[in-house]
Amino acid sequence: MLLEQIVVFATLILQAIALEITPRYSTPQTSVLQQSYSDIKKEIITVPEFDAVTPKMLLKYGVVRVSSSNSIIASQLLAEEAFNPNYSPSDKRKTIFYEVSYSDAQVTRKVSDWIPIGGCHPNTLSETSSSFSQGYTVTAGSGITASVKFSQLLGISPQFSYDLAYTVSTGGSLTCSVEAGKTLQFQVMVETVTISNLKQRQIKISGDYQFANGYLARMSVGDWESVETFSQVNKGNVQTACVTDPQYLMC
Repeated sequence: MLLEQIVVFATLILQAIALEITPRYSTPQTSVLQQSYSDIKKEIITVPEFDAVTPKMLLKYGVVRVSSSNSIIASQLLAEEAFNPNYSPSDKRKTIFYEVSYSDAQVTRKVSDWIPIGGCHPNTLSETSSSFSQGYTVTAGSGITASVKFSQLLGISPQFSYDLAYTVSTGGSLTCSVEAGKTLQFQVMVETVTISNLKQRQIKISGDYQFANGYLARMSVGDWESVETFSQVNKGNVQTACVTDPQYLMC
């Protein structure tokens, strides 16, 4: 019951920045496809302007980077499959694409206060020091579309923010020693990154794309639409602490 109350408490005080901290950690599952694109992101075909993009190019490669708009065009099916841990190859046609542009994106960074990870671990009845271990997961990014997540996987990000390491969730495990007669609590401080002013547009491939290697295919481009503002964790700035000072305990 106490553990549940701590989780609710941590969630409530972080609602303003769309974060949730839970006192457990499990290794995120990664699909073969996700790992493959992460490994080859520097080899993605790049064109200087959108005018250079052709239906044949999209059908052949599935992903194209556009330099002038700081954007990625990727198959919607590919973006969804990339984050499916149970991914297996299929012969489904990739005819719907989304271009996600970071050209006008803005980044706001915020560091949280110290937040408790679970409850307290008393060592008040012992005459010797004791060690305690605790897992934790920091989660954000609810509502992020597959296309946006995939663009980040491929290394696209707002200008002047390349020092940030975006992620939907991060975590780990801690082990701390507490002296006899004291109480221990694990705490975490997190930097969140709020991204706004992203835009995306749909690109449809139609016509005779199954034959002639895509030469007869046609491409229709939709209007730019705003992507809803979202927050993520900067996994490069997650700090943890072993707290025993009574004035900082949040039991």
